[in-house]
Amino acid sequence: DGRLLMAHTDDRAVLVTRLPGEVEDRDLSWLDASWVADLSRDGQLLLFTETGQGGGSEAAAYLRRTDGSPAVRLGAGQAYALSPDTQWAACSSPASAVGTPSPYMELVPTGAGNPRRLPDHGLAYLGARWLPDGNRIAVSAIEPGQRTRVYLLALDEDAPTPLTPEGVLSWVVSPDGSTIAATGSSPTIRLYPVDGTAPREIPGMT
Repeated sequence: DGRLLMAHTDDRAVLVTRLPGEVEDRDLSWLDASWVADLSRDGQLLLFTETGQGGGSEAAAYLRRTDGSPAVRLGAGQAYALSPDTQWAACSSPASAVGTPSPYMELVPTGAGNPRRLPDHGLAYLGARWLPDGNRIAVSAIEPGQRTRVYLLALDEDAPTPLTPEGVLSWVVSPDGSTIAATGSSPTIRLYPVDGTAPREIPGMT
C-alpha cells in the first residue's frame, strides 16, 4: 500500500577479560567491533581484529596490553596469531574479507620493522596458531579443489606439511605444541601429533 517499514540497529562486538586475582570482568574493546585473535602466554598482550565501521573496509589488526593501555594498530587485515616472543603477528591479506580465505599470510612486526609476506604455497589461509618454538606455524588452509585442513608451516622450509585430513571445521593447538585437536563433519575429536605419528580419537565423544 506504499508504506515503508525501516529498522535501525546500533550494535558492538566487545572484548572482555579477567586477569588473575581480579573478581570483575574488564572491557578491552577498542572501537565498535573487536574480535579476539590471540593472547600472549603471560597474559599481558592481546591481539585482536577490529571490524565494523572502526576497522574500515579491510578490517585491521591491533595489539593492546591487558592493563587497558591504548591499542596499537598493526596494519590492515585480519589478525590470526601472536608469536611466542610477541615480536610478530600473523595476519591475513588486507584485501581479504573477515572469515574468507586469504591468498597469502603476512608476518607483521609488533614494533619497528617491515612486514614479511610468506609464500602462498598454493594455499588460501583461514587461520593460524604459532607453535611454542616460534619457528613453526599451524595453519588452517585450503588447496584448490579441496576442503579445509590443517598444515604445519616451518618458516625455514619450502613446503607445508598436512597434519589433518580434509574437512576440518574446528581445531586447536595443545599448549606444548605437540598435538592438534580437530573436528570435522562429525563431533568426534581426534588428536593429530605434529610429528606425523598416527592420530587417536578421544573416546566417549558423541
